[in-house]
Amino acid sequence: MMNSHIFSAPLTAKFRLRRQPNVKRYKCNVIRSNLFDRLTRVARSYANAVISSFEDPEKILDQAVLEMNDDLIKMRQATAQVLASQKRLENKCKAAQQADADWYRRAQLALQKGDEELAREALKRRINHMLTMQAP
Repeated sequence: MMNSHIFSAPLTAKFRLRRQPNVKRYKCNVIRSNLFDRLTRVARSYANAVISSFEDPEKILDQAVLEMNDDLIKMRQATAQVLASQKRLENKCKAAQQADADWYRRAQLALQKGDEELAREALKRRINHMLTMQAP
């Protein structure tokens, strides 16, 4: 019994000695990390204070108004472009409808005059025109 106690004590002490440096190393890393975080926070607060002292609220508002005016001009230009595109498409649609009606009228006139071949040709052109207007 005595021998087992003698051998177990040095092993336990040896084990404790091995674990202590790891704990110390961990605590040291945590302290360094906390210290670094605190120093970073202090540096940021000083930087923010310096930047805040340079800021002039009136100039900042003037700059914001200038940027908003620039954005307003750009939005008006974009709106004008969209409206112009819409108008162009409406005109193109009206022209296509007019051409469709024109070819249909020509086919009817050809049938009234008794020329079926000419009426078929007019209807074929009407169909071709519709197909070309649908293609992108």
